[in-house]
Amino acid sequence: MSETCKCGGTIIRKVYADGRNIAYDTAINPDTGSAFPYRRHKCTAPMNPATDIPGTDGMATMPTVLTGLADPAWQESLTTRAQWQSGATSGHGRIPAVDPAYRVNTLHARAINETLRRLDATGEPVNIGLHGPAGSGKTTLVAQIAAHRGTPLYVLEMAAIQTADECYGTQTLERSDDGGTRLVFCESELVRGVETPGAVVLINDLALLQSSRAQNGLNELLDPSTRRTYLASADREIAVAPGVIIAATWNVGSEYTGASIISEQLLDRFRSGLLLYVDHPPLTTLTALIQARAGCSDAIADRLANVATWLRHDDDPINVSTRALPSAAQLIAAGMPLGEAIRVTLLGDLSTEDATRAFGIINVNVGRVYPKDDPSLWIAPVEPGAMVPFRLDSLGMKR
Repeated sequence: MSETCKCGGTIIRKVYADGRNIAYDTAINPDTGSAFPYRRHKCTAPMNPATDIPGTDGMATMPTVLTGLADPAWQESLTTRAQWQSGATSGHGRIPAVDPAYRVNTLHARAINETLRRLDATGEPVNIGLHGPAGSGKTTLVAQIAAHRGTPLYVLEMAAIQTADECYGTQTLERSDDGGTRLVFCESELVRGVETPGAVVLINDLALLQSSRAQNGLNELLDPSTRRTYLASADREIAVAPGVIIAATWNVGSEYTGASIISEQLLDRFRSGLLLYVDHPPLTTLTALIQARAGCSDAIADRLANVATWLRHDDDPINVSTRALPSAAQLIAAGMPLGEAIRVTLLGDLSTEDATRAFGIINVNVGRVYPKDDPSLWIAPVEPGAMVPFRLDSLGMKR
């Protein structure tokens, strides 16, 4: 008969290869099917190296230890494990799906795991700052942390924020019982997230935060010694709940699109937890990722991974988002010529001049890496083609 935890979840025992012979009991919520931490203890069972060893090119899968493993002392501070899962059914935060194709730098995986072990042992919230080139997987990494921990993810998109107060919420008009109207404060995803125990909160594109006043407010929430700030527009205090992970991402490099410089004071808040540079994955990892997400052949994935690598590492680099690569692979698999698929996906946002330069970089490398390829496969018009009458071959889903 299976053992059950306090909230009725079935306990499954797992052993993790963390080098310390620690066995963890993880409970499965019977309502949501998601895992959450229950307890841990010393164990003499052999460890499974598949959960912690590096993969190819120094990349590793997200270790299953990210399901979140808490000490009994902190567990007892929560009335039930259902309280931990409260954000999952609140109508706001959602638990993302685990992406088995996602890979993370091995050193980063270890640093994240050690940081989250400290969180699980103490309940103290942590800050994680991720910066790097656009399309390198920063946002996905945060989502995968939430997915593997089985906790809700709340996202504050800084691109949609115009004033400092909007970081925390907006005032809206609501009809009152007497037929009139009244002002009601609606909390932002940031506020909902930091007040949900165990949640993961993502501040996406932090460099778009223009107001120094808004940065000061975040400083207070991110400061390990305070973890609270006063919200004048709602006339109440915001306090960070136990076990919350506050993550932020921002772009760097030639594709930097920030509207402000992130203050040194704010950067220090992330250094108190983790501040990591997330670069594009290496060639073989990128090839495997394209194949897994697009379901294409090795040949297509290999060529697209090389194109991205050539353009990113040129003396005058051109950024290629990893997100665009599976789309290109699917177009090629459907019959679009290789060069045309590259033009409309990987280089779709480039001017005619920049696209011409990009194809110059590609063609220089094709002859060296793929000498047997028909050169015509790699040619695409960099200017708009002739205009044709518009029609759709697909008329939508059948009803």
